[in-house]
Amino acid sequence: MLISSRITQQDRGKLLVDFLGEKFKYLSPDQWVERVNEGRFSIVEQICSVDTVLHTHDILTYDAPPFVEPDADLSYSIIMETNQFLAVNKPGNLLVHKKGAAVTHNLIYQLRENHTPPYPEADIVNRLDRETSGVVLVSKEKESLRILSDLFVDRKVEKEYYAITNGIPQMHEGIITFPLMPDPSGSIRSRQIISDEGKIAETRYRVVETWGNRALIQLFPKTGRTHQLRVHLAGIGCPIVGDKLYGMPEANYLLWRKDPSQIQLEFPRHALHCSGVTFHFSGVDYSITAPFPKDFLSLLPKTDSDSIA
Repeated sequence: MLISSRITQQDRGKLLVDFLGEKFKYLSPDQWVERVNEGRFSIVEQICSVDTVLHTHDILTYDAPPFVEPDADLSYSIIMETNQFLAVNKPGNLLVHKKGAAVTHNLIYQLRENHTPPYPEADIVNRLDRETSGVVLVSKEKESLRILSDLFVDRKVEKEYYAITNGIPQMHEGIITFPLMPDPSGSIRSRQIISDEGKIAETRYRVVETWGNRALIQLFPKTGRTHQLRVHLAGIGCPIVGDKLYGMPEANYLLWRKDPSQIQLEFPRHALHCSGVTFHFSGVDYSITAPFPKDFLSLLPKTDSDSIA
């Protein structure tokens, strides 16, 4: 399988083997050296060596040996398109960009290479976790990427999420303000913790419906910290259904990472959905929504799943 990648300015001047080792962690640096020595990399049909230096705009082609990518749900849909951007409804098991062995099983690759018609300049504006479904904005060219990204950074985009939780908040509605930071122990990569030393994080919430020990909660994050909604809900004693990182003991999570068959999951992903974004861009007010996916609806009481979407 041939896989192509355009070299950006930030990687110019790097040795090919260093670039591969930094960007693609699913093989060790020594394994990448082996792949290069096998003649699997080329630039303008010239076979690369371990001494190859990369230049901006080089098109690096990789003749990848057969391998199995992680399972992914590729049933995304485009819910709005303008001359500047796309709004995509992302399913719950899909990375927005390549990571590890997910070389083609990610939204950006699909839009750039497999979609009809393709969007060769597609770039992600707002990232969602692999397991989070809902609205993702994708720029179609660099200027719109810059402007739209700035809107998110400047908190000029109102984001609406829904989560299904194990546990019901004591207050029907409120604001969660726990500050967040990466776990300094480093025992679990990307895990965030609540700490007075962390960055300010704010989430407004409203309980929409409850049944048994579960709740459907509407969420409006003011800030956009890593895993903010997941940590904030777990912090008030209401972890999201299916959240392995913040909804189970650390020992169980590490066991699941090592051997998923050892842990029985109540839901295959965390039940979090980005249902809408509202913003002003290029003289137009946009309000873009994505309905609940089928797996999310399956967790709701039948009377609610028929009416809430």
